[in-house]
Amino acid sequence: MTHGQGLRILVLDPDPTSGQQVAMTLDAAGLDPQACAFEGRALIEALKGYGPQLLWVRAELGSDALGRLLATLERQPQFAQVPIVLLCQDVREAAFVRHMKTGVVELLQLPFSPRLHVARLRLLPRELPERRGVLRASGTGRDLQGLLEHLIRAHRTGTLSVNDGAPNEGRAFFVKGVLQSAWFNGQQGPGALAAMGAFQQGTWQFSEGADGAGGLFEWDALSGAGEPDEPIFEPQAMLSAAPSGPPPPSAPRPAPAPAPAPTAPLPASYPQQVAATAPATEAGPDNSHTQVLFVDDDPALAKLFQAYFTKKGYPVDTAADGVEAMQKLLQRPFEIVIADLNMPRLDGWGLLRVLREDARTLETPVALFSCHDDYRESLRAVHAGAQAYYPKSLRMNALEVQVRELLEPRRRFERLVASGASVTVNLSSLGAQWVLRTLARQRITGRLDATDAWATFRLHFTSGQLTHAIARVENQTLDPQASLVAFLTGRGIEGSLAYGGESLPSSFGGQGTEDLLAYMTAHLNEVKKRARDQAQAGATALDVNPELYQLYASVGPPQYRAIAQLLCEVKLLPRDVMARLNCTPQDVAAVVNDLILRGVAWLRA
Repeated sequence: MTHGQGLRILVLDPDPTSGQQVAMTLDAAGLDPQACAFEGRALIEALKGYGPQLLWVRAELGSDALGRLLATLERQPQFAQVPIVLLCQDVREAAFVRHMKTGVVELLQLPFSPRLHVARLRLLPRELPERRGVLRASGTGRDLQGLLEHLIRAHRTGTLSVNDGAPNEGRAFFVKGVLQSAWFNGQQGPGALAAMGAFQQGTWQFSEGADGAGGLFEWDALSGAGEPDEPIFEPQAMLSAAPSGPPPPSAPRPAPAPAPAPTAPLPASYPQQVAATAPATEAGPDNSHTQVLFVDDDPALAKLFQAYFTKKGYPVDTAADGVEAMQKLLQRPFEIVIADLNMPRLDGWGLLRVLREDARTLETPVALFSCHDDYRESLRAVHAGAQAYYPKSLRMNALEVQVRELLEPRRRFERLVASGASVTVNLSSLGAQWVLRTLARQRITGRLDATDAWATFRLHFTSGQLTHAIARVENQTLDPQASLVAFLTGRGIEGSLAYGGESLPSSFGGQGTEDLLAYMTAHLNEVKKRARDQAQAGATALDVNPELYQLYASVGPPQYRAIAQLLCEVKLLPRDVMARLNCTPQDVAAVVNDLILRGVAWLRA
């Protein structure tokens, strides 16, 4: 990389006008910039034709836009290592970024400052070769949790080594922000990450680089990969010969942990994709409550899956494609859906999209699988809203273990609540609707206190029935129904459960939890439909609550802020927003829906 002068910089900004202005400023400073569309074929052509040495990107860490850009770069290996400078609102993770040599290497604070930011760009080419790509730090598990969230948001590849001085040591291996393996204090996979985030004091080191994936080979030895079990894609062999006798000895595993103690929740952004950690066992006490829906158009494979998982104690139903699967999901709930990517009528991607768009099914855990053993497909699946991606070459016993581990956070919550133990919970990770149903099923009397960046919540329960909900946003208190809407649609909500206490009269007309959730999800779907219809019609303006909008502008979803600003501040109509930002009606509808559900704005009649 050249030392500043003549540095080839590709400027990517969702706002073409803003991107051109930045490029003109950099050009006047003697750099060699070129502005380009943020996504699509134009971006690919610019990468190949221009050959940038650095990317200037206006986006927030963890945003969907940045995720799509990184996925595009991964498909162009010659540009996967090009350093990225982000111009963004949130620069709190700059301390992590400035140790890295590849990927996102700099966070610059909005608004664009020609003097300060150009000076920083001139220094960066000299500084990067001196960086080691290693971050060392010490502190509490909560401090480490901030780094874990950064590794996921920034799509880091590398090795994390942890020592809590107990003397427990552990490691975690990430590829493009996806956990591949981990072990710590006798726990493995996501449990190891949770344990890392719970220690009192320790030290850690993250070393970036593709060699971090080398831990996969060590993980294979620990997980017993290579045991003589049947691959999923050979159903006839599976049906004709069941495994006999114990598996051959494998490399020693870490000693099993004692009975689990409450641990810190995983980062909200952590994709629940895990590796197998133990051989499959016969039906355990939880399996009979785990309703599984297997979706594949191959009857032999569906029969194989149903036979194997039924033997393990799971109630299993099957569907031949996404259309049939959605019909069954709307008739009764399932604990997990495992769907093939390639199917007629509605494939796995389409099914996932429909599930996530419907408030009734958006919390259903989904695992996708296909014949392609490709981590890029895994990354795409996680970013699209799936909890896991499995190749069909995965062995059946390993698949069953991964299904159990995928659902373990929910099983653990159920065990803690049943025992009356103190519970701290990441509601966004478990699913707010699922938590309410679980408290109803276990007839809990108590209070759930929770918070996210938007509001603080308090929900009261009597014998499992939700009797009252209250949410406070800044100096405003929402009514019970609006509070429940905010709770069900919140992001990154964490809370704690207290047992007992006063019983309040019902603010919801005495409705049971299932009836109340059925009403609320229908309401959420209707709001979303109206927002989509109005965005496409492009003729309806919004009325805005100024106080709540100021809060939304600072803590609302970063990917929504540009559209929200044009709608709420500039007062543009949806069709004008689409023309200004070159976005789709669906993009505008998502923002309008979010503004309405949070009470920030409402559609003018």
